Amino acid sequence: MSKVQVFKGDSPNVAPHLLDEMYRLRYQVFRERMKWNIPGVNGMDIDEFDELDPLYAVYLDDTNAVLGSWRLLPTTGPYMIRDVFPQLLGGDEAPAGAQIWEISRFSARPSDRAESFAAVHPITSALLISLVQVCLRAGITRVVSASDLLFERVLKKAGAIAHRLGPVCKIGNTRAVAGWIDISSEHLQSLAEASPLASPLRVLDVASLDYEFDVYPELLLDALAGREPPESSRAIA
Repeated sequence: MSKVQVFKGDSPNVAPHLLDEMYRLRYQVFRERMKWNIPGVNGMDIDEFDELDPLYAVYLDDTNAVLGSWRLLPTTGPYMIRDVFPQLLGGDEAPAGAQIWEISRFSARPSDRAESFAAVHPITSALLISLVQVCLRAGITRVVSASDLLFERVLKKAGAIAHRLGPVCKIGNTRAVAGWIDISSEHLQSLAEASPLASPLRVLDVASLDYEFDVYPELLLDALAGREPPESSRAIA
């Protein structure tokens, strides 16, 4: 069964191959496919923000291959919009606060990302749902990000309620924009309603939040409506 695993970058409990596979996937997506001018080490995308022990999520298939990922960092320290792409703010002050975090390096296997421009791909949906669930559990109230315009449209298709922080800017070969989403049960419901997921997806956090539960749109909608899910699908604390 596919699953999303969430972990801190400095966790001793995470299999080393997960990080390596995630870095390789990011390199394939951002350097090879999208032609971004990003650093690469032995076919892996690793930058200075990976040294800050971020929170990661990886989407794993039933063979434990990494097919997608995201990275989350607090805005109380260094983060990409403020320190790398301040032009995306249009001269406004960078968001900062303990409950505001930045998501970056949102990636899915190149073929899946391409498909997701036409329709919401299950991996994209699963990663977004896991993001909002993790933030709800962690007390994060807003997530900011920089993305290309194509992915901004993907977010809309996926049910994400996104707002822009500043103007569209040309960065390298990409038209980019900074934006934010608010974290709420209503936002989770919007993602669940738009999700193409057709089977339960287990979300496992082994290092920082210490919980395990199912991601399944129908079950999420039941929970948000106050209905009890089936016994077999209840969260495991």
